Amino acid sequence: MGIQIKSVWVSSPSFKSGSIAHAVFAAKRCLEAASVSAQEIDLLLNVGIFRDHNMVEPAMAALIQKELGMNLDLVRFPTKKPTASFDLMNGPCGALNAVQVAQAFLFSEATQNVLVVASDAHPSNREVESFSTTSSGSAWLLQRSSEKSLGFGRVQVRSSQEGSLGREAFTSLFHRDSREQVTERQDADYLLRLTTFITDSIQSYVAEEKLALDRTLILLSQPTPEFGSQVAQRLGVDSEAIVRVPGVRLDLGSSALAFAYDQVVNSGASRDFDQLLFVAAGAGLTSACAVYRS
Repeated sequence: MGIQIKSVWVSSPSFKSGSIAHAVFAAKRCLEAASVSAQEIDLLLNVGIFRDHNMVEPAMAALIQKELGMNLDLVRFPTKKPTASFDLMNGPCGALNAVQVAQAFLFSEATQNVLVVASDAHPSNREVESFSTTSSGSAWLLQRSSEKSLGFGRVQVRSSQEGSLGREAFTSLFHRDSREQVTERQDADYLLRLTTFITDSIQSYVAEEKLALDRTLILLSQPTPEFGSQVAQRLGVDSEAIVRVPGVRLDLGSSALAFAYDQVVNSGASRDFDQLLFVAAGAGLTSACAVYRS
């Protein structure tokens, strides 16, 4: 059974807002594009990392569900299709972890629609020049595909055993402005190590899945504008074989793969390739890869 992307929508950096508002905006437009109502969603997964005001509880997924008016009161408004929601946090790799969860849920005929939302913004809900992640959001709607061979294939997740995060973000509970603060730290060689690690992950996945790399369009997370070109050089493929989102200077975070897919859909770039390869890489070091056929 394949899992396909029914529709995708992104909330661009030009929309100045917090992470919840970005996710809600993208989700509403995504559902409208698919002609699916919020009440038809069986599962809502939020893979965003940076939270408004550094909230720990409740889950951001619950707050996003509330703003979408998604099956909120089963006593007053009984429904045969209640919506479950929860957060799933793994940086840029979270989107493909959500695909894994969706594959498990959609295996059951009781589940028809899984909505995956992602969004990141500075906890203060303001533009902060030192913040490394672009304020943005995204949503994609996942459904069973009509043919087993179409949609997402196997998702491979790998983690480095070197024991170094390479990059981290944190806040101090004892700081008077902790709800609006975030501190970021990155090793000097983090991007070099990440490039090497993700290249190895792609080569491993391509070999195991027996993919023709020269016939594969790669959708890659984008921690820097140059990251795609550097990975292409290491893989020995044309730089045009890796999708880059233009006009974005900072990391797209948890929305990176949705932005890349939206770029492919709108540009028609996939016409010259047999399949897409979604690839995410983040601190840990961690990678996630999944082939996609449409």
